[in-house]
Parts: sequence; C-alpha cells; structure tokens
Amino acid sequence: MSSTGVGKSSLINQAFGVNQALVEHNKRGQADINQEIFSQENDMFVLHDSLGFEPGEKTNFQIAKDFIKERNEMPQIKDKLHAIWLCFEIPTAGGRVIETGTEDFLSAKVEGELGDVPVIGVFTKYDKLVNSEMFSLASNRQIAHSSLVNLAEEAAEHALQNKCFGPFKECLRGRDVPYVKVSTNPKYPDSKATLEALVSLTQDLVVGYIRDAGLVTGMAQRASPDVSIKTSVEVGKRRKTLQQCLDVIHTDIVTVWNFNDPNKYLYCEAFRQMSYEIVDKSSKNTSPRGRTYLASGLSIVGTLAGVLSALAGPAAPIVVPIAATVVVIVWLREVYKESRITLQRLMTYIVQLTLIMQIIFWLQVVLEMEDREISRRIIKLAVKTYTQSPEKEKIEFEIKNFADKANMTDPDAAFNKIDAMLKESRINSRAGLEEQNLATRFDPAAEDEQWDYLEAN
Repeated sequence: MSSTGVGKSSLINQAFGVNQALVEHNKRGQADINQEIFSQENDMFVLHDSLGFEPGEKTNFQIAKDFIKERNEMPQIKDKLHAIWLCFEIPTAGGRVIETGTEDFLSAKVEGELGDVPVIGVFTKYDKLVNSEMFSLASNRQIAHSSLVNLAEEAAEHALQNKCFGPFKECLRGRDVPYVKVSTNPKYPDSKATLEALVSLTQDLVVGYIRDAGLVTGMAQRASPDVSIKTSVEVGKRRKTLQQCLDVIHTDIVTVWNFNDPNKYLYCEAFRQMSYEIVDKSSKNTSPRGRTYLASGLSIVGTLAGVLSALAGPAAPIVVPIAATVVVIVWLREVYKESRITLQRLMTYIVQLTLIMQIIFWLQVVLEMEDREISRRIIKLAVKTYTQSPEKEKIEFEIKNFADKANMTDPDAAFNKIDAMLKESRINSRAGLEEQNLATRFDPAAEDEQWDYLEAN
C-alpha cells in the first residue's frame, strides 16, 4: 500500500525475484486491491496492490480497510493476508510524509480494527536521501572527499529520523508498528542489505502471526540467503521421523530457496543421487585432514575461486560424476534403522544441501544472473565447490562427533547443532566473492552441460 511513485514496483521485483511486469499489471491509478497478482517466475508469491492514500482522498483507505477485515475473517490460511507493506517515499526536500489517509490507516491498526496481520512501514529510495545530503556537503570545500560518504550517511540517518520515523511513530501513540528504510538502486552499496533487513523482518513477523505462512514467506523471498537458511532448518524440523526426513527433505530445502528452475534440475533424480553420494562418502570419513578452518564461509569462497582457476576456460566442463542408483539403495536400506549413522547422514544432508544452495545464490548475485534459469553447469560448480572445500571435512567431523554422543530422543538438539553449523559456514556478503573476479572465469551464457554418470560398483 502506498502513494504513487514510491518505487513499489522495484521493491517487489527485487525482494521476490519477479519480472517488472508483475507490479505494472495495473496502470497507475487503476489498481484493484481485490485482484490477486501472480508471477509465473515465482508461484509462491501473491500480491494485492492497493491504490495509494493520496492527500484529501478517503475512498481508497476505506476500500483497503474493508478488504483487510474481509481477509482476516477467511478460515483458510492461504486466503488470509500474511503481511502488509505500507510504503512511503523518503523526501529529499520539504513535504509531508504522513498524509491524512495514512494517519487513518495507522490509527485503525493501533485501535485493532485491522486485526493482527503484521504491518511494516517501508520508507523507500533511501539512496536518494544519501545523495542529496552528499550534494549539500560537497559544496563545503573544507570536508575531505574521503570523509564525504560517511558524513552523508550520518546526515541522511538524522534526516530520516526527523522527517520520516519521528512522524510515523507519532501516529502510533506508543504502539509498536515496525518500520525500515530500503533502497532498490543497485548503485547504492547497501541496497541489498536494506532489502535483506526488510525481508528478514517480514519473515519474523509472519512466523509470529501464522507459523505456516511464515515458512511460505521464507520460501517466496529471493533477497536474503539468511532467511532461506533459517527456513531450510525450519522445514527440516517439521519432519517428525527419520523416514519422513529422507522422503521429503531434498524437495523441502530446494523449495525454500525458490530459484528460477523451470527445468526442475534441482529436484531431479541426478542431483538427488549426487547429493546422496556425497553423504554416503562422508559417513565413512571419521576425521578431517586438518583442523584449521576459516569462518563465515570464507573457505567456501576461496575454494570456489580455486575450482574456477583450475578450469581450462570459461566453458570448460565441470566434472562431478554421479553413481547410478546403488547409493540410494544403500541409503534406503540403512535409513529405516533408528541409528546414529542415520542421524549423522540426515544432519549432513541438511547442512550440505543448504550450503550448496547458498553457493548457487551468491554465484547468481555476483554473476548478475538472478533472473536467469538454473543450469546444470551452475549446480555442478556449486557441488564441486562444496565437496572440495575445507568446510565439508569440518562438517563431517563435527556431525559424527555429535551423532556419536547424541541423545536420540531429543531431535531439537540435532537441529540446534545444524543451525549453529550453518551460521559458522554462512557467506556473509558478496565482497569476498567479488574480490575473486569470478565473472571473468565463469560464462553463464555458455552451453549447458549434461550430468556425468558412472557405472555403479
């Protein structure tokens, strides 16, 4: 919900990885809040786009209010609203941020008329405010250029508090409605961080409101790997027995990441076989070759650069052989035993698959191919990177030690361990990847590869 011109289209497109056409479906001034807007690129995402609360206009507010009340009363979770983004453009000059219609909306939220559906104030185009403050400071020749950016950020934060956050909080009369700043301008260095903060906040609020809807929110978003990692662990917790875990965990975790995968390569039997085989080998490994590891995913970043350097050229094939069927048969035979080896394998599977998904996510970001279809080549590169990284040995060693001592009646302990290990192996930013100049060594436009099969022994 917003006034016109606040950058809502870019916000939705970047947060949920959909095409610009999605939120331009309705021409400006003609949006129908009752219409469900879908995207073929992200079928977990449904948008209701309201007309803005323009100055002196009351009808749109009443329509939005009635719509929210109606949705709150629907019995099915899928028909309810899961979160509302109330969008404002941050002013760079004079002007009123909170108009009468918005005041009425916030008042209705405070007084309980809108129910418990989470509302988030989203203040857009923060980069323009920073640029405006930088332009003002640049006229002062006594300020060193090296200090200009930091001073502009500080001035922008101060202006944001006075012009936006302050008036917003005044409307709430002491009640708690969260708010964030965002930028969708790719030239602004912290643009992705602001989007991740919004997505993470939304995920947390939706989980607190409707837990199942929170899982879907985590799956639908495409801006925050941290949210995807948290949701990967959460869907693992939903499977109460080891048998259920084996049956569905691959599909569940892949679905969480919600990549553009129309060919279903991430769901196919070849990728499953590849993933099972990694774990099958890991269960036979009892100790790592070394005990010195880098934190925060840096060892994964370094390994990725090393794998690409070892290739003969941008289109050189990436070889990750897949043994046919026998590995899965062994898995199925042993998984029905409530044993420590089974716990070890399932924990390893959740961690390794989540980290492979993380590598794919960051590769797409650095190579600027978030909107492109997932290829077998990029999957194989991610798998090869994981299998050659020191993180793999560290994970195998830690999980085996945990499983050997685990209380088999306490499944939460295993998921807490998984969560802690994923935090240690998380790639925290794109900076480390960009330093490796990966774009010069991996051609995303190269012809895709086939899976590599070996005869099973």
